[in-house]
Amino acid sequence: MEKAEIEEKQGGYKKAEIEEERSQRLYKFDNIRLILIFLVVFCHFIESIELTTPTAGLDNFYKIIYSFHMPLFIFITGYFSKFKFRKILFRFAIPYFIFQTLYCLFTKSEIQFATPYWLLWFIFLMPFYYLINLFFNKQKNIEKIIIILISVATSLVVGNLNDINYTYSLSRFFTFLPYFLIGLFVGNLKIKINNKKLNYIKKVISLILVIGSIAFILNSGEISSRRILYGALPYSTLNYNALTRFKIMIIACLWIWFFMEWIPNKKIKFVTALGENTMAIYLIHGFIIIWTKTNLFFSYSLEQNILIAVVSTVLIIVALGNKFATFIFDNIFCCDVIFNFSNWIKRKFSKYDLHNIQEDIVK
Repeated sequence: MEKAEIEEKQGGYKKAEIEEERSQRLYKFDNIRLILIFLVVFCHFIESIELTTPTAGLDNFYKIIYSFHMPLFIFITGYFSKFKFRKILFRFAIPYFIFQTLYCLFTKSEIQFATPYWLLWFIFLMPFYYLINLFFNKQKNIEKIIIILISVATSLVVGNLNDINYTYSLSRFFTFLPYFLIGLFVGNLKIKINNKKLNYIKKVISLILVIGSIAFILNSGEISSRRILYGALPYSTLNYNALTRFKIMIIACLWIWFFMEWIPNKKIKFVTALGENTMAIYLIHGFIIIWTKTNLFFSYSLEQNILIAVVSTVLIIVALGNKFATFIFDNIFCCDVIFNFSNWIKRKFSKYDLHNIQEDIVK
């Protein structure tokens, strides 16, 4: 057997092992996704609550959640990302144009596609992040680490540029890029520690550091505005600097480590199943949030408003995260009908040797 063939086979085995490792850890990530989507929806309800009953407590809670929830979402996306043109087209590009149009119509705004409306920045950026797979995965591990460090430095530098802001979500692209690359890097590693004592120590340390990060957010005064955590505006607009952004990055990474250590890697009834289907929840709940803001829906006491927000969040997740709702959503907004039809065509023609047919035609 030739050396090139042996190396190819070994590479194939390595990829298979990585894919197996990823599939084994899937339940953990589904469980994390459900927690994250709950926090996304609930924090958006907090924005509505604060229109009638603003409190420092809600603002602090909001800052703590925003210090990690989108970085962790993007880390998970990077962990599982692979460059597939059809996925980029049907899961991100087409839904972006559909929902950008719908949100503009719903809010009676001018229909445009250069600046993603509110929460749509996430799916707007995903095609560009996924393209990085073509370059990043070809590099050696040390080169990947260097690229990650460059992305961190770039994220810190672009905050000084006033022209990089909401337009094309450029500021967010650079701000959140390191988390995607870290997820991509970790997703291709095969590291498993079976030492129970060491795993326990890691859990304790991650918990202590996360508690420390919460104390920093609450007491340091550096994150004076929650908008700093959006990563969408330059330093001059919100009166902060690169050092604060770097500290926020460290806090986000600590939370990522915390969730990776503490969330169980097992199937949990209802939790894991709902965590598999978060796209519909993410994209549709915004209409409900906008309605509650416009109509000042939360007009009760603070305690009642919070209770209503929690219950509403659970109902939205159950209603939009179940398999039936996901099936409807995918077929309407992600064009799964077309996607599945193209797969059917591909399967039908895969049994034919098109190369031989072409040669027969030429003859």
